[in-house]
Amino acid sequence: MFAKKQLVSLAPSSAEIDRGIELAKSGEFARALEIFWPAAELGIPKAQNSLGVMYGTGSGVPKDEVAAASWYRKAAEQGDSVAQFNLACMLARGRGVAKNEEAALVWHVSSAEQGNHMAQCQLGLAYSTGYANTAKDMVRAVSWFRKAAEQDNADAQYWLGVLSQLGDGIEKDDVAAASWYRKAADQGDIRAQNRLGTTYEHGMGVVVDLEQAVHWYRKAAERGCARSQCSLGEMYMCGTGAPSDPGQAILWFRRSAEQGFAHAQFCLGLAYAQGDGVPQDVAQSAAWYRRAADQGNLGAERNLHALFNSCSTEVVH
Repeated sequence: MFAKKQLVSLAPSSAEIDRGIELAKSGEFARALEIFWPAAELGIPKAQNSLGVMYGTGSGVPKDEVAAASWYRKAAEQGDSVAQFNLACMLARGRGVAKNEEAALVWHVSSAEQGNHMAQCQLGLAYSTGYANTAKDMVRAVSWFRKAAEQDNADAQYWLGVLSQLGDGIEKDDVAAASWYRKAADQGDIRAQNRLGTTYEHGMGVVVDLEQAVHWYRKAAERGCARSQCSLGEMYMCGTGAPSDPGQAILWFRRSAEQGFAHAQFCLGLAYAQGDGVPQDVAQSAAWYRRAADQGNLGAERNLHALFNSCSTEVVH
């Protein structure tokens, strides 16, 4: 009896485990482990989940996804919603455990019903795609996305914006879509930033504001969004929302085109054909048109055909 009481008294408190989490976040893994290990061995779920994270990421310990999944399961079976979500992700991807989408969905449901916004968003995706042989149900998808979005989950906010714009599982509402895009974009969601740029450019649920369109396209473009890079290039080329600057347009077209975005490749082909922002170069024009045409861009196909008809094949092959 004395030994048992002594063991319990040595268990780290919830505040100590929280301190361990902060230590791990700051890179002090050895000190974090000193807190997590004894607590995890004593069966404290938050510590077990934290130990799973360390093994899963190789933080302070050799990376071991089998050990990570094992610790997640110990915590998940005690009802820890974060561990349930983490275990579901491992099962969904077959990392550290055999891939089992049906089991992953069960754990996502357990986590989501406790209010975990990450699991709620995953359920929204599951119902919108028919994941793990679930019946596709857009109304239920919207319901789970909304629960997550109301907890400021940017991914869920983005998808609510998309579904509101489409009227899929929810009444079509461009104003609501723009509002959800804004919430997600303010949190740094690149897809939402791009969509918000489009809403301002075309007045979808908001008043047309080309400067705002450029603002949001730039935010996404600077973080590598190929679609936004192309849109920003078009704004500079046309002088809409920003001063006309063919040089800047070419810079953004090229960044997008080199990521394989077909419309940007078409725009580069057109720029080389006309000498806009670059020296006129029929061979370069043909090369970019061909890359876009290979992806099914009809404008590039037409222009490439026109180049073949007007130039010798030696120039454009």
